[in-house]
Order: sequence, then C-alpha cells, then structure tokens
Amino acid sequence: MTQEEVQPQKDELIEDRFSHFYEGGAMVPIVYEELPQGAVDYFEGKSRQYTPKDEYKERNFAAISKITHPDGTITYAAEGEQLWGDGNIGGVVYFVDYVDDTPVGHSELCFNPNMMGHEEGMAPPFVGMTRTYDENDKESEGKSFRKMGLGKRRLIEMDAYARALYDRPLDSDSLLISDGIDEEGKRTSSIRRIWEGLVGEGKAEEYTDGHGNVRYRMK
Repeated sequence: MTQEEVQPQKDELIEDRFSHFYEGGAMVPIVYEELPQGAVDYFEGKSRQYTPKDEYKERNFAAISKITHPDGTITYAAEGEQLWGDGNIGGVVYFVDYVDDTPVGHSELCFNPNMMGHEEGMAPPFVGMTRTYDENDKESEGKSFRKMGLGKRRLIEMDAYARALYDRPLDSDSLLISDGIDEEGKRTSSIRRIWEGLVGEGKAEEYTDGHGNVRYRMK
C-alpha cells in the first residue's frame, strides 16, 4: 500500500492515520504505567529539559503510544510541548526504540509552525535529533545496534507520525551534524547519508531553505 493508493481521512484516529503512512507498522495508545522504566526516564528527562523549571510536572504528556514495527520490535512515543528560544511553544514527540527489553536508540520530532524564517504557520515538522546506541551508551548494556537500518527506519516512522499528527511531511534539521571522518580525513555525517539514500530511493527530496541550509524533506 502506498500513500498515493490510500489517503487517510482527516477525521480518522491518529493511530489509523499512522498505519496508512507506515506500511506494516501499527500504533496503539497506552497509559503511562505501561511504559518501561527506560522510556519513562528518557521522556521525563526531556520534558524537564524543555519546560520552564517552575512549570515542570511529571506525566505531562498529551498522548503516549506503542508502535510495533514490521519486524516485531517496539518504539514508545510521548507527545509533549517545547518552549522555543523565540518564545513560541511548539509540539514535540519523543521516541525510544526497543529490541526485546533493551533500549537501542531515541529521537525527537519537533514542530514549531511559527518558527522564524518561515511564513507564519508554515514551518515544517522536523527531526530534532536521532541516535542509535552503541556499546559506549549505558542504555545499550554494552551492545552496539548501529548498521542495522534503525536510523533510516526512524525517519520513516517519524514521517508517518508527522503526517498523522500535523498533516505535513517530515523535514531534516537545518544542521546535519558531522559525526565521523572518512579515509581522506574529511568529516562525514551519517544522518546526511541516510537522507541522501532516501533521495536516491525517491522517498525524499533535497532543497535549500531560506537561510541557505541544504535540507531534506520526505515525499
């Protein structure tokens, strides 16, 4: 099933809309008590980070979901709010990925529709961050989960969530961080390589934003 073949209706539940955009995946709402402790710690830590100190409170999430991937692995998602430096309050969705009972990565989907540099109300949802754990991350119990396609899957998953929740496709961040060095000593970016791979597959497109940054957008 492709996005062109079946378009969700605007009055559908978000979990039904999500399934239209993420082939083979399913999302169901859950309650806070169903979250594993690792997901609780991550969600509350990010909520505390992005909320004014005197306004932070536990369990302050608009919705919590469990996403099942085609291979049976699980991602937990929590919707919250984020105070931006420009004074606007935008939406944010936190994700924690699990293989069996082990956290293997996390990501953030951000949405500030009135972000500076965009026409009012027209800024896109974008990847706030994405990370796959390796043996140096305390969460991974000494294992590396890189080079398993989780970074690519995470972008596809966040795109489905962005379309279901905000009715807009996912964009990359404006700054794609360099995180490696190639054989010639040049800095490389694994997330840029993933986006470029999606462009090559016809699933994303490259563009230059109003600030001159090269970015990517899911099709």
